[in-house]
Amino acid sequence: MRVVVSGAGIAGLALAAGLRGAGIDTVVLEQHDGPDRTGAGLTLWPNALAALDRLGVGEAVRKIGLAAPEARILTPTGRVLSRITADESGAVLGGAPICVHRAELAGVLLAAAGDVAFGRRVSPDESLDADVLVGADGVTSATVARLEAGLMPTYAGYTAWRGVATVGASAHDGLVASEAWGRGERLGLVPMTGSRVYWYATANTAEGGRARSGEWRAVLDRFGGWHDPIAEVLEGTDPETVLRNDVYDRRPLRRWSDGNVVVIGDAAHPMQPNLGQGACQALEDAAALAAILAERPTEVSAALERFEAGRRPTAERVVARARRLGQVAQAANPLAAALRNALARATPASATLRGMRSFAAAR
Repeated sequence: MRVVVSGAGIAGLALAAGLRGAGIDTVVLEQHDGPDRTGAGLTLWPNALAALDRLGVGEAVRKIGLAAPEARILTPTGRVLSRITADESGAVLGGAPICVHRAELAGVLLAAAGDVAFGRRVSPDESLDADVLVGADGVTSATVARLEAGLMPTYAGYTAWRGVATVGASAHDGLVASEAWGRGERLGLVPMTGSRVYWYATANTAEGGRARSGEWRAVLDRFGGWHDPIAEVLEGTDPETVLRNDVYDRRPLRRWSDGNVVVIGDAAHPMQPNLGQGACQALEDAAALAAILAERPTEVSAALERFEAGRRPTAERVVARARRLGQVAQAANPLAAALRNALARATPASATLRGMRSFAAAR
């Protein structure tokens, strides 16, 4: 069997690592000229860590990650609305999430992936010498056009900024993972290794906007007066590294596979980032597809159908749930925001974790 993977992002590299471990001839084609060194933090929940274990790289990834002792939802002034400890997460989900730098995770996966051809794009109508073509080419996937022409992402109504700061001990030591909810805007902080903090921010805004003063300045002006240590973290960020991306998801594909073509990750199920599951679900896709192709190397169409049947219900449930949470968390109306905060205060950690168990637990 020969597998061609389009896209050297997290999903594509993870799949290649799993297939290489199973002895399957695999090549990854990536249109960019080299590995992507940009990006910020990623939260890997127990489901993703278990998938990485199945792919053979779990131990290496854990070495580059950091687990926060607690996760909190806050108001902009720092008032705690809810909290979940690492021990509580471990009891229900089988472990605590860790934060890694996206580029460092990609580096681990690239080392395990084997043959990666950079500067090589797969066109929608190209015929490839492959038993399986896997589209791991993101939300604007060209491979999706082979399955359903004309399908476009849907703007979620808000944009997101991301960055990584290097900070002093006062801002890093003992820092918990947190997300502060304002009205139509949010800002999260997550500790990383090496005195670094991953931060992200969102705001309701028109699609395609850009800040005239620069994105770092726009974030500092909007969020610098929120609770400590937000200002210190933002000021510890190189302005040139701040990313801004509008947030999208998409209605479900009619099918994920057709014959010997299949899509995974954001190509199959782009989702809003509100549950921290985008990369996690992509890693689950990779682990599941690698295992199924290893089991059924001569039954490609049946294997891809089995993969879709096994993964699609969970992934699409997470897409829908992330969309609903985004609508709640991005509430701009004062009354709606107050009701949202009251609900967060009234919901026990155990109930929140039980609601996450179906998709975020180790398995």
